[in-house]
Amino acid sequence: MIAAHIVRDQRFMAYDFGPGHPMHPIRLELTYRLSDELGLLDHESVDLREAQMADRAMLSRVHTDELID
Repeated sequence: MIAAHIVRDQRFMAYDFGPGHPMHPIRLELTYRLSDELGLLDHESVDLREAQMADRAMLSRVHTDELID
């Protein structure tokens, strides 16, 4: 049974909300590294996946047409 799907992509590191902002992308890399070092990513219930570009149909599952436009 899969308990967690982990999606990792270097594109996730490309945003920048400015210096000092708590949502700095390095937190993603550090979390991934720590999880890997602890062996969590090797657990049989963890599924590692590559990121895929969302199409309009996928976006419309959670967003209005106005927001997508």
